[in-house]
Amino acid sequence: MLPSQAIDETLRWKDPSTPLTISAVSALDERYFRLRMDPAFAVDVSTDGRIVVRQNVPVPQITIDHFLADQVIPRLLAHAGSFVFHAGAVRSGEAALVFLGQSGRGKSTLVTSFKQAGFALLGDDAMVLASPGGVPHVSPVYPSLRLYADSIEALMPGAATAGPVAHYSTKERIDVEIDADTELTPLPVRAIFCLAAPAAGETIELRRLAPAEACMTLVESSFALDPADLDQARRRLDDASRLARLVPAFEISYPRDYACLPEVRRAILGQVAALEAE
Repeated sequence: MLPSQAIDETLRWKDPSTPLTISAVSALDERYFRLRMDPAFAVDVSTDGRIVVRQNVPVPQITIDHFLADQVIPRLLAHAGSFVFHAGAVRSGEAALVFLGQSGRGKSTLVTSFKQAGFALLGDDAMVLASPGGVPHVSPVYPSLRLYADSIEALMPGAATAGPVAHYSTKERIDVEIDADTELTPLPVRAIFCLAAPAAGETIELRRLAPAEACMTLVESSFALDPADLDQARRRLDDASRLARLVPAFEISYPRDYACLPEVRRAILGQVAALEAE
């Protein structure tokens, strides 16, 4: 068990797009990290993988489970040496199409639209990079699909939900069937699509990113147990740079209108087809 009495707590990092904070805590002769998304609870994580959940008031178990899967496990995997990044992905043929962007940009909505169009879902939240034979592959940290009510109504009308992902979020969890081969087997990455801010009017814009641009987007999307650790940051930069050199990446901007999603998919698949023809 980690000691319950904190001697010193120092903020190490604050997520610019969510309330998440990570602090370094020194207690007695131990040092560990405290992850907090909500004032009601925190999770203390040591670098050897020990985890303690601390609650100021009782917190629903779904919240704890979500926070562990959504934030703690990806950051522990990253600390152990994996490159883990916040992204959704679907299977296209024998490869993966990966979608990343800031929270709220519509990754879950876009991967759901692909799923509803017949593409196998890998996940909508976090991907782990592997490079067998020097070829970038991804697999989900855990299969997931979480959507706001309006997206469920537009894309999966009548779908049963498993309830809110957490007491601090209005997203709902969707139970989905995941193909066993897709879930367990890392897939080579065919292309990466970075979701930009919504386009004006009805325009769908695709722009190929230079490797340096793609690298920085991947770094910004990566998980870390201690984002302020410079050695770990250099390792993430190396992993992101290698992925950006080997896999084509594009910025995509489109109207956030559900009716436009079929055209968005066609634009993405057209770009993938153009890559195949190169």
